[in-house]
Amino acid sequence: MKFERSWRWILILAIISGLVIIQPNQVAAQPQQGPILLYLRGTALDDGILIEWETAAEFNLAGFIVERADSKGGPYFEHIGFIPAEGGPTGAYYQVLDDINVVNGQTYWYILVAITVDAEEIRYGPISVTAGNLTFNYLPVIYK
Repeated sequence: MKFERSWRWILILAIISGLVIIQPNQVAAQPQQGPILLYLRGTALDDGILIEWETAAEFNLAGFIVERADSKGGPYFEHIGFIPAEGGPTGAYYQVLDDINVVNGQTYWYILVAITVDAEEIRYGPISVTAGNLTFNYLPVIYK
């Protein structure tokens, strides 16, 4: 009896969180696309700006593109690079150094674009970093 009640609560929580969908006489896992992002941060270094992020899990993910702009509103057209997905169900840590015409004192804005295997784009950010200032900007846990 106690075991039966605990499974009901687990099923209710799974339904509420959107991890499980109920169909007649069937319980199926709901497919998810993209990463579960833990953080996105930028750090000003002497030789550029380091962009770092970490995922808790990745589903049907091809990779990431880091885009840069000179203002928060964009346009975000400067691609810093494409980084292939390395995670999976356990996630991964990523970093890319932006050293393309970085000018000390200039503030740059960054967006992380996750590209799914179906070519869907999922955008995170923006974050800003001022080049030459040895500080970092941090975007905390994000759930998709």
